[in-house]
Amino acid sequence: MNWKKIGIGISVLGIIQFFILTSLAMYYYPGGVLHDRTTVGYSFFTNFFSDLGRTVALNRQLNTTSHYIFKTALTLTGISMFCFFSVLPTLFKNKSAKILAILTMLAGFGAAYCYVGIAFHPLNGTYWEHRFYVRTGFLCFLLCISLYAFAIRYEPLYPNKYSNILVFFGLILMVQIGVMLLGPKSWQSPFALWLQVVCQKVIVYGEIICMLIQSIGAYQMTKRLQIID
Repeated sequence: MNWKKIGIGISVLGIIQFFILTSLAMYYYPGGVLHDRTTVGYSFFTNFFSDLGRTVALNRQLNTTSHYIFKTALTLTGISMFCFFSVLPTLFKNKSAKILAILTMLAGFGAAYCYVGIAFHPLNGTYWEHRFYVRTGFLCFLLCISLYAFAIRYEPLYPNKYSNILVFFGLILMVQIGVMLLGPKSWQSPFALWLQVVCQKVIVYGEIICMLIQSIGAYQMTKRLQIID
């Protein structure tokens, strides 16, 4: 049984389920945004992903269905990321690349743990813990993809195009982190809320696409290694 391919396959399934379940959670979200609690349903450009995990929506209605769907989506995402990064070091032969891949794995584990932490610390119940996991998760993922990009550069068998994709996404993630930490706070104005939400949506969906592409690259590497071995 090829555990490398299984780990990569679980990663792909994790990506698919995140998109499906978060979309379903959006459908069941009762309503309310930070600056207008009378709105009905989920507003893609003015509701954060974290609003899906609230136990009580911003319009003060119970958010039970959306909450549990979102919690499931993030938990499964964390597990799938753990599986992917567990097999990652086995895809590298070069000594320097393997060391970087191990460090990538550890940073990936940190990001995966934070995603589960977000799931179990809803924004309206444990605000400071939730914020800690969100910010730490983004920072861990930035470190992860930075190390991953260098690991690919050191590995002769790994196509550099996957490193280029990681660098491009890393630059976008840096902008998002800058907006998150230094930009206008969402509670200050409707525009500030829109800016923060849009940046979050871009980076989360960008991360999904990035991980999907990297999963394809990792799968191709398993086939190359089979031929060499």
